[in-house]
Order: sequence, then C-alpha cells, then structure tokens
Amino acid sequence: MKQLLAEKSGIVEMGRRLKFVEVVAVGILLSTGLFAPRARASIYTFNPGDQNKTALGSGYPVGGTLVGASTNGYSATSGGLTIQGTVISLVIQGGMNPYGSGDLTFEYLLSESSGAGINDQVAGMTAGSFAGFHTDISYNTNFSGQIAPTTFSRSAALNSGATLSFNWGNEISPGQEGDIIVVQTDASLFGTGSGSVFDTAAQSGVNLLVPVPEPQIASLAAMGLGAIFVFRRRNSK
Repeated sequence: MKQLLAEKSGIVEMGRRLKFVEVVAVGILLSTGLFAPRARASIYTFNPGDQNKTALGSGYPVGGTLVGASTNGYSATSGGLTIQGTVISLVIQGGMNPYGSGDLTFEYLLSESSGAGINDQVAGMTAGSFAGFHTDISYNTNFSGQIAPTTFSRSAALNSGATLSFNWGNEISPGQEGDIIVVQTDASLFGTGSGSVFDTAAQSGVNLLVPVPEPQIASLAAMGLGAIFVFRRRNSK
C-alpha cells in the first residue's frame, strides 16, 4: 500500500512539474510577443505575395521620434542610358503606428539627379529585408515630392515577403524626386540592408535602413517551444 501511495504521489508530483514547465514555457512565448494582438488589416496593409496594388496616399507618419537617417547614391548605365541620384532613408519610432507606440516606420525618398550624361528616367526601387514583419505601405501626401508612385508590391510568401517594390508609372525624370514612401512596421530594431533602383539601367546593392529581427526573441521562442516538446515527450513514455 505504501508503495502504491508513493507511486501515485510521484505521478501527481510529475504532473505538477510538467504543468509548471508548460506555464513557464508559454510565459516565455508570450513575453516574446508571438501571441500579442496585432493591428487589424487596413487599406495600407501589404501581405507577402501582394502584387501591383494601387499606391495610396496618406498623412503618415504622424508624430514619433527620428531615430535613424542615411543618404546613399546610385548610378548605373545600360545601352547608353544612365540613371544617377540618391535614396534617403529615415526611421521614425512611435507616433501613430498601427502596430504599436514603440514600433518603427521607415521612409524612403528617391531622387534622380540632373546633369551631363544623366539621360534616363527612374521607374522604381526595391527595399529589403522585411521578412517576418507586418507592413502598411503608403506615400506621404503632406510633404510630397514631384511624382506620385502608382503601384506597390511585396514578394511572395516563399521568402516571407522580404522585398518591397515601389513603382512609378509616370517615371522620375532627371532633376525630379518621387513622393516619400512610408512603410509602417511592427519592428523595433533597424539596421542597414540592401535595395535597388531601376529602369532601363538598374543599380542593385543600394544601402537602405530596414528592419532587423530581434535575436533574443527568436531564441526565447525556441526555448519555450522546446521545453513544451521535451517535457510532453518525457511524460508520454
């Protein structure tokens, strides 16, 4: 009888330990924000695989703090046609971001220079990597440039929507600039990534400011899922 009671007591204790570990593991997952509520999709929301959607104007960004800025040039020649200019990247934290008060908004201003030898228009640019992040994309109508974009695209789910594409049907001529592109995200960190500017000629490898993943979140999520899997497997034996 004592042995039976001891065995039952051990089973109960194991169950308690398993329950505790599962609670802790789920807590870790919750702390990473994986189960955090997200903003509902809006007219500006782009999911992986969304292609050639009409570019919409907005008043964003509203408020927030400038936390990053960079200016990088591009230059390319093909078939005797040359594009040359700059891409300005800005990063705004907070403000009226649909994903959270501390999340990041990215702005891109594409300008085509004027001068001798620059004889091609610019049709678009790309920015990446936005893989794994939510994105709302629009162009700013309050501080507009000279040429409004016509369509936006996001690459397919196969690569988690890593690349955003901004296209100008009415191309940007030498001496002109496009309207400011606004990309609101749920990212909290940023770094330097790669983009491109294109028309007849194309320049890849243009440095841009883009969101970057949080390694600690990924490792904590793996720990939480791993703990649940291991202890459930042990308990099933």
